Amino acid sequence: MGIYTAPLKLILAIFEPILLTGMLFAFWFASPARDPWLWLLALVPVVWVLRGLVYRRIWTRTPLDGWLLAFVLLALVNIYTAPYRRTPDMAYSFFVLMGRPLMGIALYGTFVEQARLRGSMRSLLAATLVLAAIITVLSLGASQWNSKSIALRFVTDALPRIAEGLAPFDARGGFNANEMAGALAFVCPFMGGLVAYSWGRYHRLLRVVTALLFGLLFLALFLGQSRFALVGTLIALAALAGLLIPARRGRWLAWTALAAITVFELLIVRDVFMPPSQQALAERDAESITIRYDIWGSALHILRDYPLTGVGLNMFRDGRVRAVYPVPSYTNPVLPHAHQEWLQIGADMGLLGLAVFIGLQAVVAWMLYTSYRRGDQSAKGVTAAVAAGLFAHGFFGLGDAITLWDRFAFLLWWLLGLGGAQAYHVSDKGQL
Repeated sequence: MGIYTAPLKLILAIFEPILLTGMLFAFWFASPARDPWLWLLALVPVVWVLRGLVYRRIWTRTPLDGWLLAFVLLALVNIYTAPYRRTPDMAYSFFVLMGRPLMGIALYGTFVEQARLRGSMRSLLAATLVLAAIITVLSLGASQWNSKSIALRFVTDALPRIAEGLAPFDARGGFNANEMAGALAFVCPFMGGLVAYSWGRYHRLLRVVTALLFGLLFLALFLGQSRFALVGTLIALAALAGLLIPARRGRWLAWTALAAITVFELLIVRDVFMPPSQQALAERDAESITIRYDIWGSALHILRDYPLTGVGLNMFRDGRVRAVYPVPSYTNPVLPHAHQEWLQIGADMGLLGLAVFIGLQAVVAWMLYTSYRRGDQSAKGVTAAVAAGLFAHGFFGLGDAITLWDRFAFLLWWLLGLGGAQAYHVSDKGQL
């Protein structure tokens, strides 16, 4: 086998990133456009076979593995037992609905394996810089700014827009500002933490690029005015300043800047900059909270009726479910999710699914704590950055949602992969 190892290693090194990049792009699009590309999932075991031949292992073990397996098995059972599904073809339904989560799990495994092989996080962080640049362009150039941003219209109107005919990543209609805020809550705090990474020892330009991307991502988040995303991000950044900025003066300077931004946000919320002819934001926010209470009530009603299974994977938004569990105060024709990520999982997968989801979050928190405690300064920066992104999005998830079935959900798996890779990198032979 020795004479074949080198070419197989080269094939694996080329094939795996191409496969994942292809899936990230193909699975980004909504069903049914992505359905013809589901066969790409069948190539993931090919990667495992190649790993087995070259490295004598198909998967680098982490404490998260059991929870990931439990989630997949529960989803499979849910397809057969839940009261609603997309089509009578159960196998087809499973792969259509679980395509994005399965891709995410494959992404997680690849990131951890890369950390094992390379003994470094640099290639993964470089890929994340590219991703952050793409998110920056999409968030500033293709967000659908709404009435919450009216006080900042002098900025949003000045931003260049992605041309409809050339818009990449299915952005031609633009992105809902709240959906984009959920994505930015993942990426923006992470980039804020990554500013503290020791890029200088590799290339000082990377530190400048990281800081610039962080600033632009925060600008996009602030312009979108998602309250939950903003509060979560500000809390996360304040914690990062305390953890990662060594100089007292630097910490206080960062906290002062964040306090000033908070005051500015409070003035916006209190309608200080609102034109008299516009609906008061305080009024709009109160109405939004009332609608959310009604949506949460609908999700809780589902949990009461179907505590073990929920209504089925990604079926909360289905018209048949909406007819039985209506939310009259929500006037839009489509209610995309439960506006609370724990309730969303519970409504789709029941209490068992919720328990697995919370268990997964708890294990990730423990892995990050262990990684931060054991790591050097660079490892602490990456670990704290991952934790900040997950926390900020988790806070966003208290009042809004990017479900596991949605297009931006891959960012969750991306951060989990970075966290798992960094935890493995600082562990004793991978045993956390």
